[in-house]
Amino acid sequence: MIKILTNPIITVLIFCCIPVIAVLIYFAFICTIAFICDCLGLFKPLTPEEFQAKVQAAIQQAHDDIAHNHLELRRYGTPAPASNTYKQIILDRYQIHTNVVAFCRVTELKANTSKAYNAIMQVEIARRFGPDALSQALEEAEAIHLQQYK
Repeated sequence: MIKILTNPIITVLIFCCIPVIAVLIYFAFICTIAFICDCLGLFKPLTPEEFQAKVQAAIQQAHDDIAHNHLELRRYGTPAPASNTYKQIILDRYQIHTNVVAFCRVTELKANTSKAYNAIMQVEIARRFGPDALSQALEEAEAIHLQQYK
């Protein structure tokens, strides 16, 4: 191996050309997949009616979950520092599950369906446990978090 690397042409091929070729192959593969998906209509934008139908489906899902005694909050975005503590408090105290539906990159559809679902759930949570149940749990989680990381 050492003897091969003493030849400058082979060294350039190994350390420069091969990685460039690998990157080009990767991008060709990604572009091909994107082209196929576009041709099949997999990435077509939703019409306003389709968008609204998906939001209504999220609202219906929230009502169905409540009817089955399943309370859940859908979360997206970068988690707050005390989010794991908050998640555990509302699960232990109120049997409210949390479902992370997206992280930093959130589509408008995902954000709106999550907001619609959560709006229905928050009304039910306030009815069952009081209007301040979630905010009190959040304050408690933040206090615990600050105590742990002082």
